[in-house]
Amino acid sequence: MRTTIHFETLDGQAYTPLDADVHHRNETTYGPADPWLLLRVGQKVGEFWLEAKPGLSVPLGRTEEDPFALGDVGLRHQHIRLGTGTFDPLLLLEASTALRSVSLDAFAQGQVSLYENTDGYRAPTRLYAGAHAGTEITPALSASLGPELSHDKAERWHGTIRQDGLLGRTEFLGALRVGYQLGLTELSVSLRVPL
Repeated sequence: MRTTIHFETLDGQAYTPLDADVHHRNETTYGPADPWLLLRVGQKVGEFWLEAKPGLSVPLGRTEEDPFALGDVGLRHQHIRLGTGTFDPLLLLEASTALRSVSLDAFAQGQVSLYENTDGYRAPTRLYAGAHAGTEITPALSASLGPELSHDKAERWHGTIRQDGLLGRTEFLGALRVGYQLGLTELSVSLRVPL
């Protein structure tokens, strides 16, 4: 994740705060996120393929100390985390079908954090859903397009929702996916753009 910041006064003049590096700075954060372990269960019902994937996120992504506690005493801190620091239950539900040359699919997924990590952070409940229509471009190449909706509830630090933290967020996105079939394996790339 790459962040950049430019400070200016209300009249548009460049401004350098005394603590410019404490809260916001130009930087790139990188590393693995929390991987998911999922069990896949599916069944064909009429013309639809229905699938459920219960699972767990594994806390391997980098976490951060409480940024609000560090900020309160004027110390440099980071609000971007690559992981939750907790084992979180997950559930993904999917349905798909094909109508002549068009494929249709819909999905919903949820992730719930049940407890705080060792730094006092409790990740927000995350819900994500979408629907896509797709087509085969060549026997190996396919593409799909559709709307998606993302919703995060508020994050908590030591049981408290901080007014300058993530208070909740809902985003409507447009999604494009291109897939390439290599035998029984498919390689795919997705692009999601907030609308």
